Amino acid sequence: MSAEDVALVRRFVEAFGRLGVDEALGYVHPEVELCEWPNAPGARTYHGHEGVRQAVDTWFESWEWMRSDIEEAFEVDERVVVTLQQRAKGKGSEIEVEIKSFNVFTVRDSKVIGIKLFTERNAAMEAAGLAPNHEEEKR
Repeated sequence: MSAEDVALVRRFVEAFGRLGVDEALGYVHPEVELCEWPNAPGARTYHGHEGVRQAVDTWFESWEWMRSDIEEAFEVDERVVVTLQQRAKGKGSEIEVEIKSFNVFTVRDSKVIGIKLFTERNAAMEAAGLAPNHEEEKR
């Protein structure tokens, strides 16, 4: 892991938000595995570039638009952990939602090969190989 991997993941997230999935796939390994939020109903794991496209298409069945701003990105051993502030507008409604998410990326050969999505920081930290911060859970 290196600072270059953190920069690569930042570029991937920013490209996805600005330019869309096709441009973001330039940062993604052909054998990528994307794992959706473990507690979400119907959560799936997608494989390869086509799998990532399928995941995004599924997400946009419910959302008119979605924006993600990086709050924090750091490396943990062989992973990059990214905290995102995400906003989205429901398709066919005026309802906008906001959520903080925690994503764990794995990089190989200068490409993102693993993406795990979480809504809870401790779950992401555990997936990245860190013990959960039990003090944070008490807050």
